Amino acid sequence: MVPHIGKYLVPVKTKGASSQLAMLAPASIDDMPEDWNFPWVDIWKASNREGLIVIKMVFEDKIWGLVEYGIFPPKKNELVLITHIETNPLSRGKIPNRLVKPVGQWLIWYCVKVGLHYCSGIEKRLLLFAKAGIFDYYYRIIGMHHDKTVDLSPGEKVHAFEFSEASALKYSQSLESECGMPIQIDS
Repeated sequence: MVPHIGKYLVPVKTKGASSQLAMLAPASIDDMPEDWNFPWVDIWKASNREGLIVIKMVFEDKIWGLVEYGIFPPKKNELVLITHIETNPLSRGKIPNRLVKPVGQWLIWYCVKVGLHYCSGIEKRLLLFAKAGIFDYYYRIIGMHHDKTVDLSPGEKVHAFEFSEASALKYSQSLESECGMPIQIDS
């Protein structure tokens, strides 16, 4: 079983409303959308075989974001690798127009907390790969370090981003300070 840190209630803002609580929790096959960019049903089915887990963000009984991660190498727990992350298509685009925010930042916060809790002995804690269109989000908004660009196939490049232990901790504390403290509802 892939390590996780349980369920959390996290503060989010919605259009026209004050801060409310969304839930971060391990997902099930029934949570997987069929109309998002990633094939989440297939991703979830492969997760267990590949040593990965999918975490969901739920607000008012609707899935607003999903992240799939794993801890690698297995049994050595050196880093958290985010393999897929996506927000609900209803809440994408310019930040002022989002229906629920921040979604991606809380999903990354969850993965950071997993890394800080389970990984030890190295400087790298979190690694993810992103396409060019989302480069600015991970670099400027999340504050991750751009490590390198990798060719997946001819004409398809992805950018590797990482958090060191120190910057992961700083990110986590900054988000908690800005948005409010998460509340653990189980372990």
